[in-house]
Amino acid sequence: MKMSWPTLLLAALFLSTMACENGDSGSSDLTPVNCQGVARSASVSFTGKPDGDTCAWLGIPFAEPPTGNKRFRPAQLLASSGDIDATRLGNDCIQDQSVMTEREISEDCLQLNVWAPGQSRDGQLRTNLPVMVWFYGGGFVMGSANWSLYNGANYARDGVVLVAVNYRLGALGWAAPPGVTDADGTVLAGNLGLTDQLTALEWVQQNIRLFGGDPDRVTIFGESAGGWSVCALLGAGAADKGLVHGAIMESGACFVATPASAQTFGTEWLDKTSCPSHGFPAMDCLRDFSAEQLNDPYGIGMLSGAFPNVDGKLLSQHPIDSLRAGDAADIPMMAGFNHDELEVAALADLELVAIRFDSWQKFWSDVEEALGRDDRIRMQQIYPEDGFETPFDAGQAMVVDQVFGCAARDAVAAQASHGASAYLYRFALTPEVFPLEEYIGSFHGLEVPFVFGNLELVAPVLGTDQQLETAVSFSRQIRRYWTRFAATGNPNGGDDPLWPRFSEAESALELRPQSSVTRGFLTDRCAFWNKRLPGDINSRVDWILDHIPGQDDPSFFKGRR
Repeated sequence: MKMSWPTLLLAALFLSTMACENGDSGSSDLTPVNCQGVARSASVSFTGKPDGDTCAWLGIPFAEPPTGNKRFRPAQLLASSGDIDATRLGNDCIQDQSVMTEREISEDCLQLNVWAPGQSRDGQLRTNLPVMVWFYGGGFVMGSANWSLYNGANYARDGVVLVAVNYRLGALGWAAPPGVTDADGTVLAGNLGLTDQLTALEWVQQNIRLFGGDPDRVTIFGESAGGWSVCALLGAGAADKGLVHGAIMESGACFVATPASAQTFGTEWLDKTSCPSHGFPAMDCLRDFSAEQLNDPYGIGMLSGAFPNVDGKLLSQHPIDSLRAGDAADIPMMAGFNHDELEVAALADLELVAIRFDSWQKFWSDVEEALGRDDRIRMQQIYPEDGFETPFDAGQAMVVDQVFGCAARDAVAAQASHGASAYLYRFALTPEVFPLEEYIGSFHGLEVPFVFGNLELVAPVLGTDQQLETAVSFSRQIRRYWTRFAATGNPNGGDDPLWPRFSEAESALELRPQSSVTRGFLTDRCAFWNKRLPGDINSRVDWILDHIPGQDDPSFFKGRR
């Protein structure tokens, strides 16, 4: 059975538009909140609407629209005032419309959505609730806070104020061509999407009390590019500025692009536009294009350069180095990854991992050719044959560790080294819960519908009521971990399996329907890879491609190196 990654994602988005009734219902002795009139102060009133038994405020602008002469400028906080209609979703940010946007795309997209409990004892909004701010994934080139997959109603039912944030994508958010300046001489250095995220967090600090949130308990979380963003925000001083008090990184990493690699990709992008290569004339020319033109055909594609970079301003060094230096030492952290991050890409014949070798002998021969005899011997010890069904599975596990596993472990280890509460996980489903797991594994992003409790993605393929019941129960367990962490910095409580800190024997929670703890998690593997892998995203990808056993030029990366 083969399912392409784009097809699977499109199906997921289609399914996510369906109604889902898996959220926890409110107590019968509670009174509905008037969502239209409760979020107000002397200077501003946000008109929301009911979303089931929760309140939702949608499409709230948090920054000046980055249009006209504000294109390619850092986000500017928009002071909320007057009567703001927050009853309709806003725009998705500029991206490839052929991918899977659910709404109109526009440069005027710096908006956020808020959910809060819609029932209380007195009919007023509850107060001083923990706040969770979500940053979506999509390789920094696609995604939206408006996707129904990220509906925050279940978190509101769990007693959290959930905020989902839009940020600029592709060239408009991350391009850094050298020498391009604004009229005042400011260099276009990329990381504009990061300024969007920081500005959204500033907006949260100024306004979240109106929605019942506690600005002193703000946890940021995100998946994939959103997970990268979480660590980049810590590296950019979001914790020191009092904007962040906890962090959850799902399938992300703390290594970013170097200035040199960001400039290389920026130059390649700029060359396609035929604009001047230096100074304000280049910027002036770029502002004459429509935003859609700059994205396609001139945009930056997946894995081709749209990343945060060490620009010397927002990021003075790689975020992992900031964590190791203790720049966010007081911030509790949870980080983890999925067991089979790359499985769907492999099934789609996007050759990210070792090809299907006929024998272990051939596999190890190619490993030795790529890495040498000593490394081959060590890899046979840390990836023993009896731990995998096929050499292909071993090759995939190696790349998952190189990109995701060791990145999550390194981030948690860095925080734990300063005494912070730090927790590591690996997410996996089983065929008993998710029948397609046998074919596509616990792939990249599969945890998201479980984290949000929006199980439309998996419900249609669950064969029995028992499987659906188990999936719903597992999703609720995950949300209990996430929300307790947001409230206290500790995910533990109730009857859920104990999740030890990483500092306890380098422990990780195997997060699955029957969760368990693994001690010494990835210790040997990451010690091996961290001595060999480059510290920035572009060099790391190149290194992996150059050392994948059995392949010289994986088709997935052709034209993207």
